Amino acid sequence: MLIIVAGFVTILAAALTIFLNIYGSYNDNALYQERIQQMHEVTGQLFEGIEHIIQNQWRSTKIQCNCLESERPETVDELIVFMEEQAKLNELDNVNGNIVAIDDTGKYYTQNGAQGITSGIEYFLSEPRTVSFVSRNLTTNEAKMLFLLRLADPIVLQNENESVSLIYFGTARDMTDLNPYFICGAYDGNNSVYVINSNGERLFNGYGSELIKGYNAYSVLEKMNYLHGSSFEDAQEELADKGIAYSNAVLDGEEYYYSLYNMKNADWTLLFLVPSDCVATDTVVLIENTFQLVLAFSLIMMTICVSALFVVLQVKQRQAIDAERRNSEALEKLNGELKAAAEEAESASRAKSDFLSNMSHDIRTPMNAIIGIGSLMENEQDLSAKMRTYIQKIQMTSKYLLDLLNNILDMSKIESSEVRLIYEPVSIAEHIRQIDSIIRSQTNQRDQKFIIKVIGIAHEHIISDGVRLQQILLNLLSNATKYTPPKGTIQFILEEKPCEIPGCADYQITVSDTGYGMTQEFLEHIFEPFTRAENSVTNKIQGTGLGMAITKSIVDLMNGNITASSEVNRGSTFKVELTAKIDNEHDISSDIGRVVLVSDDKDLICNVMSSAASQNVTVQNVANISEAADLLRRNEADIVLLSGYLNDSALKSDIKQLRNSGNENTLIFFTDYVQSEQDVSVWEKSGADGFIARPFFVSSLVQSVEQVRRKGSVTVVKTSVMNGLRFLCAEDNDMNAEILKDILKVHGASCKIYQNGEEIVRAFEKVSPGQYDAILMDVQMPVMNGLDAAKAIRKGTNPLGRVIPIIAMTANAFSDDIQNSMAAGMNSHVSKPIDISYMERELCRVLNK
Repeated sequence: MLIIVAGFVTILAAALTIFLNIYGSYNDNALYQERIQQMHEVTGQLFEGIEHIIQNQWRSTKIQCNCLESERPETVDELIVFMEEQAKLNELDNVNGNIVAIDDTGKYYTQNGAQGITSGIEYFLSEPRTVSFVSRNLTTNEAKMLFLLRLADPIVLQNENESVSLIYFGTARDMTDLNPYFICGAYDGNNSVYVINSNGERLFNGYGSELIKGYNAYSVLEKMNYLHGSSFEDAQEELADKGIAYSNAVLDGEEYYYSLYNMKNADWTLLFLVPSDCVATDTVVLIENTFQLVLAFSLIMMTICVSALFVVLQVKQRQAIDAERRNSEALEKLNGELKAAAEEAESASRAKSDFLSNMSHDIRTPMNAIIGIGSLMENEQDLSAKMRTYIQKIQMTSKYLLDLLNNILDMSKIESSEVRLIYEPVSIAEHIRQIDSIIRSQTNQRDQKFIIKVIGIAHEHIISDGVRLQQILLNLLSNATKYTPPKGTIQFILEEKPCEIPGCADYQITVSDTGYGMTQEFLEHIFEPFTRAENSVTNKIQGTGLGMAITKSIVDLMNGNITASSEVNRGSTFKVELTAKIDNEHDISSDIGRVVLVSDDKDLICNVMSSAASQNVTVQNVANISEAADLLRRNEADIVLLSGYLNDSALKSDIKQLRNSGNENTLIFFTDYVQSEQDVSVWEKSGADGFIARPFFVSSLVQSVEQVRRKGSVTVVKTSVMNGLRFLCAEDNDMNAEILKDILKVHGASCKIYQNGEEIVRAFEKVSPGQYDAILMDVQMPVMNGLDAAKAIRKGTNPLGRVIPIIAMTANAFSDDIQNSMAAGMNSHVSKPIDISYMERELCRVLNK
């Protein structure tokens, strides 16, 4: 309740604060306008009075000039006498004023005689008709205002042996005579008035304290802090436009209002300055009282509202306590039931996981025997065509049953949120090669065209879950092959996109086909489990309807995105977008030299350039063999990459031309898509150094170059990678042990098999260097399981245990099982039933072949 009241009070206080701010801002603007208006009225009267006084001075000056022109003295002495008489008539006694005359030499005269050259002589150079000049005595700091008229007919005076022309005549009055007119009764004399020229230079400080420090008043006004959105520049514009301006600013921490006025009867500008506290004081009091009343009323209403809310909440709280008391027993009973249900569900989940794990192992074990025996039977000689057909059907049905098992187990794991990603270094190039090998064999059997393209791949090595990434690709491509008729096309495109996350790369995977397609209604459910299109064509295709659901779940788990589009009888397209961390620790760059690419294929050029740039490999593109030969002759290239020349009738002569243009270390490679074994044999006969299958990766180029430089040439290995290898094996199932031994024998390998983990650990203690190449370790075995056996070998007395490759070979195929194998010190994990091609790839990896 206190929290609600506090929240309500906070909201009211915030609302009141906003209201008071708005109300205060409104009052401040209203008061500003009122003060400006009052300033306009008060200063208007003051400025008008000063204009009247100055106008009277001009009348007096005009009279003096008329008298002078009537008298027209002929000598300086006569002029002095005349000026003395005029001074007496006008009661000018040298203190409050003088009669002033100025000749054409700049000398000025008063009734006291010649006074020397006048200060500010430059003021008269422009020969103004009237002069309203302020002269200041720097010694006494006295200021005189001169009102002079230019004589229409200069008077020539004799002064001893020379003559001068009298050109200006008038009066000089003490500036303090204006002080009574600078006093403003409306502000109780708290104002100050300054007389300044057009440049802002101070001529006279009138009545009041000296608020402006400094010689130039404009400089002080410009540096003041202005209020109400005004500025000194605005005041200057208003002064130039209207002859009078008003503004409001802060000087030395105090707020002032000021007015600037250009006088009509003198070349002066008046600066009127008054503290804001003296302006519109009655209005200020009224507004402050009103604000205080509004504030008091608001606080009273706020107090009433809070009190009312507090009372209402207290009543509600009592009602809630009563209701809680009535429901307490029911809740306790429900909690007990929920706890029992949770324990039952957890027990059921454990039982389900145990069942799935056991089922996976128990089914895979006989499946291993079926598929293994089928593989052995395929290698038997003198089999009839009918028998080979039966064996192929057994193998196909077995693999379908295995896929069905994998999908069901995967879906179950995903639904129970037990799938965990295992992040490890992943080679995109290696994954593409594996995908190409697997899918191309399927498309060749179905008489389909399979196209792989990579675009702009700058980062070949990433950190990701390689198993799950391959599962995504295989599910999409396998689906495409199943639902595409013969002569159809399946296309796989991998493109790297710009990534905004530092240290990461964005990849777009596109799988498209020219297959049967899907309706828009079915497309909306494509990622739902057990969903399959129902029609006369697709009903003949085997499948569980789990592949796309699993793919979608894995993509979501990897924080990616997958979309699908399709059109009936036109085909389907799936796009996957994934972000992966770049594996910066994997450096594939090598000092392979300068590369020249001979091709006009824009996709290939783009990919080679992107891939090479990321690994600091220099690549130059040319259009034909002749341009490449020119580069070799100029010693500007070390390696030549040819694309699109496999079917060129002049291939041998082209290769010879390149050889003759370069040196003995020049290497020549083909890079093209492999359509058949014949494509590989072409380069062997052409005289080139090697063949790099597309899609192109710079790592493939580096490996091929280094292999040629080590061995002199690249040869195609026709035998299995297992040929000549010797294995130490652990397998408790006699049939599986026999099958394993025979399969290894078929591929040129030999093995020694032990029945459990304890036996193989004891046997390994006596193993000598070179006796065995690797260990194949079953996991579920009696006496000692494979995980404990691997740990014991790694920590055993035989130092070979630290380095010998150990491969888990087990019917346990979950991601957790793979992770457990790696944690136990094994190098790889091969699931049963054994896929020989996959085992060969893993052996190449762990044995660095």
